[in-house]
Amino acid sequence: MSAQRIHIVSFDVPYPADYGGVIDIYFTCRALTRLGAEVVLHCFQYGRPARRELLDIASEVHYYDRPRGKGILSRHMPYITGSRAHPDLLARLQQDQAPILFEGLHTTAFLGHPLLATISILPAEMTRAVNKAQPLVHLSAQTQSGNYLRQLAQQLVKT
Repeated sequence: MSAQRIHIVSFDVPYPADYGGVIDIYFTCRALTRLGAEVVLHCFQYGRPARRELLDIASEVHYYDRPRGKGILSRHMPYITGSRAHPDLLARLQQDQAPILFEGLHTTAFLGHPLLATISILPAEMTRAVNKAQPLVHLSAQTQSGNYLRQLAQQLVKT
């Protein structure tokens, strides 16, 4: 049985895991990798460099520049989210049907995008379940259904 791929979109480069949200993202990736999942990590850069160490917790790591300035202001999306709406990220997320975990509201620019309509979006509770060291996922072919993944996440959060 091959490992289930999962895309994790991080608002920042999660290494070193030395503050708030990146601690959670780093250990989520590490836990999923240890459980046998194939983690594809997507990171936005704006001050932290690319880190080779992330290949220990993810099979692939992709980096995206986060633009700054007034040129990306929008009436339709907060700056903190819109500045992470990178077209290369959208293109990579469409390449397969692997579920996507958007880590933090910062990364949700493509949530609900029509090009991702057939891909499962995992609930944020999945992160807490993983970090509780629950036996989260043997993400196999039977877990392809988004409903199944949501039910699994809900069960793990309750335990």
